[in-house]
Amino acid sequence: KNEAGDYNGALTVAKNGAGRTSQIGAKAEELLGALEAMVESVDGVRPTGAITVGKEAIAVGIKIVERLVVYSNLSNDLIQKIEAKLSGGSVGQAEITQITDKINEEVQFINSLNKGYQTLVAEFDDLTQNNQ
Repeated sequence: KNEAGDYNGALTVAKNGAGRTSQIGAKAEELLGALEAMVESVDGVRPTGAITVGKEAIAVGIKIVERLVVYSNLSNDLIQKIEAKLSGGSVGQAEITQITDKINEEVQFINSLNKGYQTLVAEFDDLTQNNQ
């Protein structure tokens, strides 16, 4: 339910989010492809200090993908709960609020991980470009 108490409006917002969730799935696949390429080439990188940074970036990237899956599942669960509520189901507001809170926590965590990932990738790039 949104701030005005409108479940239909909340459902529309949630479904729009679901559209973005499919985009997130595509981005997760893209990130996995980049991570695979990094895994295959990181041990041959010079200087050797860049290997450690590269492996850290890979580990954070994997965590991002894992959290994107959690986010996607929560978003789908939210849509199902709102649809059930609109259909007269016994879904309570507290249950919907709990899922929404979890989604917000995931978004914050993913954003935090992404900042760390971007920092590590930039550090990796600096180390490897200065070695060429």
